[in-house]
Amino acid sequence: MSPKTHEERRGSERKYSSLTEQYIHVTLVVAAYWFVSILTVFVNKSLLSSQQDFDGPLFVTWFQCIFTVIFLIVLKIAARLTGASWLAQFAGIVINFKDLMQVLPLSIIFVAMISFNNLFLKYVGVAFYHLARCLTTVTNVVFTFTVLRQIVSRRAIMCSGVITFWILCWNRSRR
Repeated sequence: MSPKTHEERRGSERKYSSLTEQYIHVTLVVAAYWFVSILTVFVNKSLLSSQQDFDGPLFVTWFQCIFTVIFLIVLKIAARLTGASWLAQFAGIVINFKDLMQVLPLSIIFVAMISFNNLFLKYVGVAFYHLARCLTTVTNVVFTFTVLRQIVSRRAIMCSGVITFWILCWNRSRR
């Protein structure tokens, strides 16, 4: 059985019986992302601050990247062995040199981001870390307009304004 092409996989995307089911699915995916993301931050903070001698932000990053690769390989094998529909997206993963080279710059940036996140967590509290991450949304809006030269929606600008206002209020309350 040959691996599916992108077009074949796109045709086999999940079909929803109602708009409500689709919203529930998206909500659950977002909630799972938030949960895992916040849990990862707290686990990393506890790893990096529990022992003063453990100077391992880069080791933690390396281990997390290696674990992710191993986990994806296990999912691919499980998908082929079990045929479970929810694992089907992992069965068709094909790795070739051309794709690896195209993704390499993004992978380097991603590893740098995780490394700097862990270094940042080592020296600041979780509350300030989350506050600083909120600025990612504002920065994305600004870069979308200035670097990509794309029009930014009013909703995105309003969201950035709310985030900025919240950060300014938080900063004043800390003084």
